[in-house]
Amino acid sequence: MTNQHAQVMNPVVLTLFTRHNCGLCEDMLYTLNDFSSELNFSVTLIDIDEDPKIKQQFNDLVPVLKLGDEVICHHFFDRQALYKSLGAEPTPS
Repeated sequence: MTNQHAQVMNPVVLTLFTRHNCGLCEDMLYTLNDFSSELNFSVTLIDIDEDPKIKQQFNDLVPVLKLGDEVICHHFFDRQALYKSLGAEPTPS
């Protein structure tokens, strides 16, 4: 089985650290939804205000997009960083 077939069967799970009433968080989630089918990933949302330890770590950075322990981007969506983290080739804009 090739890596491409494995990826189709097992989507990658990204974590988006957010907070309520965060326009940047909503923008990043909306943009991620545009790429999720193409790159075969899902997004788990975590509200940083529900966990003091997470809030201390990410308070000034939200939204923060992570793959495992790797921060892909924060504040604003970074298309190149997402493709790089997922080992994908960006399609021409």
